[in-house]
Amino acid sequence: MTRLFIAARLALLVAGAFLSGLVGPQASPAAANPPNVLIIVTDDQRIGTLGVMPHTVRFFKRGGRTFTRGFVTTPLCCPSRSSIFTGLYAHNHGVLGNNGGHALPQSITVQRQLHDAGYWTAMVGKYLNGWPLDRNPPNFDHWAVSKGPYIDPEFNIDGNVRRVRGYSTDVVASRAVHLLRGFEGADSRPWFLYLAPKAPHLPSTPAAKYAGAHVPPWRWSPAVFETDRSDKPQWVQQSLASRTETASTRADQLRTLMSADDLVGRLSRTLGNLGERRRTIAFFLSDNGFLWGEHGLWRKGQPYTDSIKVPLLMRWPGHVARGSRERRFVANIDLAPTILDAAGIQAPDDCRPSWGGSPWVRCSRMRPISANVS
Repeated sequence: MTRLFIAARLALLVAGAFLSGLVGPQASPAAANPPNVLIIVTDDQRIGTLGVMPHTVRFFKRGGRTFTRGFVTTPLCCPSRSSIFTGLYAHNHGVLGNNGGHALPQSITVQRQLHDAGYWTAMVGKYLNGWPLDRNPPNFDHWAVSKGPYIDPEFNIDGNVRRVRGYSTDVVASRAVHLLRGFEGADSRPWFLYLAPKAPHLPSTPAAKYAGAHVPPWRWSPAVFETDRSDKPQWVQQSLASRTETASTRADQLRTLMSADDLVGRLSRTLGNLGERRRTIAFFLSDNGFLWGEHGLWRKGQPYTDSIKVPLLMRWPGHVARGSRERRFVANIDLAPTILDAAGIQAPDDCRPSWGGSPWVRCSRMRPISANVS
């Protein structure tokens, strides 16, 4: 296991060094007219699952760019989301586990930098594991932080904690649309909106309208049928994921993603009605992947490809070619510097680890992927 983690980290470090040597710092093409920023982060969505998300494919994949080699640097919810917020590896931002959200250095998050630069900032959905629901998330003007089940979850809406009736993803969508309309009615300032639906996290509960929806058949990879795992750690050799249970749970995970796709569809229509599509740089990704029986495993958090490789898409009309594909290695740590570059904001210089350890590198920032997106 140790060797696998080291190999995964080294691969990402090498990719970062390679990318940083391609293009030097460039002036942002949008610095004089900063764009709105939209990030949508699903929960435990593995690669190869966009087939049940036609709105997402239309808005992001056909309308923007697909990164075919998109990865997360730590395949676990809280550390990965902290890397999205900061552009740092987990050993630099200090959130090393799912209960470590309190360690996030809030002063260098992308929402803090955008807020200080005059952006409206808002978030809806899941924030950080272990973060108390009654504790307001910093650096957001408005928020609706969710916690609990898919049906009738609890929300902290701008400081008011209450249970909200309905399906969680639909509630996130409605709140997001409400915020977008509010931004347009307030003033001409750009906005930053972070959306994090629960789907397809276990226990996956589809909305009633999708409870029996057809899902594409699962094409089992050879790793699922692996019989000789003697080259694996003992705990992997002893893992025995049931193919029957895996297939059933996979189907429900895909059905929850259908509601997440409805969310993207509503956002697309709302942005179009508000005339904000061309002014918005948008990202779609997952916080980590998920193993569906590969090597006998049914989980996340492991440095196997299906756990660290995620859907990662981007659109920015006028800057990113429609329907384009990018084979460069990119990761969740690339979002923050890309967004700051697009907004013409200098990234924070202090990348020292907050937890007092010895980092592998002083700062994990790669060059922004927006530096060469045209």
